Amino acid sequence: MLPLALSLLLAALQRVPPIEPWRLASPELLACSDDGRPPVRWPPTRLDYDVQCVVLEYRVELAGTLPDADELVLLLVGVHQDASVDLDGIRIRDGVPRERRTLAFTPVLIPIASGLIGPGPIRLRIEARVRGAAEAPARIRAAYLGPSDALSTWHLRYLMLQEGGARAAVLLMAAMLLFLVPIAALGPPNPSLRWYAITIVLAVLYLLMFATTWRPLPAGIWLIAMMASQCFALAAFARMSDHELGVPPRASPLILAGVAAVLLSIAPMWAGLGTRIGLDVAGRLLLLLILVDLVVRWWGSRHRAAIPDARWFVGGIALLLVLAVSDSLHLLGRGRWPAIAYLLHFGILYLVALMFVALIVRLLAALRDSARSRQTLALALAERTRELTAEFALRREAEAARMLAEERQRILRDMHDGVGGQLVALVNQIEEGSVSRDELAVEMRRTLEDLRLMVDSLDPACADLSVALGMLRRRVASTLGGSNITVRWATSHLPDLPPVPPATVLHVLRIAQEAIANALRHADARTIGIDADWADGVFALRIADDGRGGAAIGAGRGLVHMLERAQTIGATLALESDSSGTRVSLQLPLRAEPGRDGAPEPFGAAPQDDRPVARSRTRSNRSDPGRNE
Repeated sequence: MLPLALSLLLAALQRVPPIEPWRLASPELLACSDDGRPPVRWPPTRLDYDVQCVVLEYRVELAGTLPDADELVLLLVGVHQDASVDLDGIRIRDGVPRERRTLAFTPVLIPIASGLIGPGPIRLRIEARVRGAAEAPARIRAAYLGPSDALSTWHLRYLMLQEGGARAAVLLMAAMLLFLVPIAALGPPNPSLRWYAITIVLAVLYLLMFATTWRPLPAGIWLIAMMASQCFALAAFARMSDHELGVPPRASPLILAGVAAVLLSIAPMWAGLGTRIGLDVAGRLLLLLILVDLVVRWWGSRHRAAIPDARWFVGGIALLLVLAVSDSLHLLGRGRWPAIAYLLHFGILYLVALMFVALIVRLLAALRDSARSRQTLALALAERTRELTAEFALRREAEAARMLAEERQRILRDMHDGVGGQLVALVNQIEEGSVSRDELAVEMRRTLEDLRLMVDSLDPACADLSVALGMLRRRVASTLGGSNITVRWATSHLPDLPPVPPATVLHVLRIAQEAIANALRHADARTIGIDADWADGVFALRIADDGRGGAAIGAGRGLVHMLERAQTIGATLALESDSSGTRVSLQLPLRAEPGRDGAPEPFGAAPQDDRPVARSRTRSNRSDPGRNE
């Protein structure tokens, strides 16, 4: 429906007052020198075909009442812009020979000065340059002498339909091209869009011939460029149609367009008017084959649900075909043909605009789909985030419950195996009466210290082994009482160590406690040295005395238990004992990453906000006095 509406609109715009009654008939073709004047010497043209000066002379007998002089105009249809016009020997229009021909054959409206025409015979002389005398009637088609209202209306409508329409088409297609270039450059590769842009560029080059008289090239080169642009614009549109319809691209439109461009380009330069017309018709028939092929292909896909609708393109191609025939008849000078101007640019603009609207519709649909997809993805992501959060909370609760159960089991096992066993043994000894009061006090004190070690290992501050050693130092100092044994601690230089689990803390403290207890009970030592160090991710604890030595693993249960505890926490235990004393070395790897100031970064169960409190409450315990307190 839209192509039909456009056709009706173009037909309506061409309805102007009839001008045939004022047409001057029976011109005489003369040479430029027949009137005694020297022939015009036209300047040579570059790459232009041969031209010669000709004259069309009209002899008219005016009778009856003429319009006022101010209302008389002369309308020349199809005359070249370089033509000059004489009326009764008076020059009313000067020709301006140009080195480059404009190839612009547009109507010329010439006002007639007052008093220049009166009743009686008049002679109108039009001098122009054409290629051969046979071409003159086609280049200087008609002359009209009549009232200004009718002829000016015709002239204005011509300029509006041809030059105005062509300029509007060029501007609109240039705007489309500027809109599409960023999409084609920044978007994903799109062959259809690429061929569409090529179609617009070539169509704009072709329409410049109708939109302006400016010619940047010599006539020959410009004519070849225009004909090639017309042909290959249609071929590019055919290639774009192949991509739109999803069929394999074909080379036949490009071949036909190339042959048509050659024929249409050499037709104006070929000798003989009949030969030129034959070549021109042959080239236009090849373009007609491309149009028919496009109609068949698009009509065959009319049932598909896609944008653009194939029927729109079929109607547009049909409109283009009708306007091309109209322009061809207009070019041949068919005076009775209803078209008063070239109209092909309207058909080209319709097809280009139709595809542009389809691209905009697709772009908007893609944006809507993208927004809908982002919304769906955001909802799915939010739902998945809620699920993961809930799952993480459940896992964290399960992990906390598992760790709490394991810690309870460990505490129960330590209570049962350690403090519980010692209390049961003391109860039995008391019931049997085999323990004295002093011995009972010593055993009770040992049991109490063991219980304190367990409590200390559960303190979050003791996750740092340096803090735990500080608390052990205080426990050991309270048990020495007034003995003469000197205990030297070298632990204050330790950095903040990576936190470790309570079980590891308890095992390290019991190993240290057992080593100190052995030195107090069996070594007859006068000095005990306790040294701790941290290097290369390994915590090293050394306990040495200057006793009599002779200790060996397997000689007693205490050393065996120390070895088992070291193996439980992944540490290595070494024992050296000779006449100079006994030395127990514990090597415990601690996993950590470098933190601030070269200190290891804490990890594990100790909260960050508890560590400053732990350091402040144990700073005095990590000093290294010369003797025990």
